[in-house]
Amino acid sequence: MNYRIAIPTFNRPIQLNTKTLVLLRKHKIDLSILDVFIENEEQKELYKSKNSNLNYIVTNTTGIKDKRNIMRKYYRDKTTEKNIVFIDDDIDEIYDGAKPLENLDEFLNHAFFQTQKRDLNLWGVCAFNNPFFLKDTISTNLRYICGGFHGLIIDRNKELLLTQFNHYEDFEFSILHFKRDKGVVRFNSIGLKTKCFAKGGINDSYGGLDKRQKDMEVAGNKFIALYSGYARQIKKKIGHDLRLNYRAKP
Repeated sequence: MNYRIAIPTFNRPIQLNTKTLVLLRKHKIDLSILDVFIENEEQKELYKSKNSNLNYIVTNTTGIKDKRNIMRKYYRDKTTEKNIVFIDDDIDEIYDGAKPLENLDEFLNHAFFQTQKRDLNLWGVCAFNNPFFLKDTISTNLRYICGGFHGLIIDRNKELLLTQFNHYEDFEFSILHFKRDKGVVRFNSIGLKTKCFAKGGINDSYGGLDKRQKDMEVAGNKFIALYSGYARQIKKKIGHDLRLNYRAKP
């Protein structure tokens, strides 16, 4: 099954080279199917100085919200691609239960096949890699589809779904697809090893971690007001966060 891989990134060329690209190369993924979305020409030169052989796409955006939206518009309107894998620039490993995933290409083909079979459009994995919580199931109810690693089947006959959130944009996409498509696919045995709130990336787009954390509560309040019955706000060490209602109906 054909697919392209899209990486949004900002101010993290070293992480891209030492984490996600290492992971993709380990799985023998052909980097010619990779698109790296960067914000401006200055960022492009920064990334090219570390790795000149990748396909860079300048978005002329600021923040993850606009970049996520531009990426979706790009593949829908400017290409004929159907299957897109979105992966962050700082993924250390992808786990299948307690062990690292053996064959990424095989899993990606499986993920798109299972999603298409269910007539759905969005698939994802768990945002953690604790094997105690990873279950060998595939769910289609409302679950959090983390932005760090997920897949999208583009259906150009359906409305384009865009986010209005810099924080919680992946929570919103989870809900929007659940409501539009009547489900989202999550592979509950697959988890990610990555470091949340690392330097660069979203932190830098906010102007620092403190500013990002301050926005988490404000954005969370707006989110739960907009999606009453679909999400609730919780408090964690890193700041405020959301939990989706897995019992919700489309």
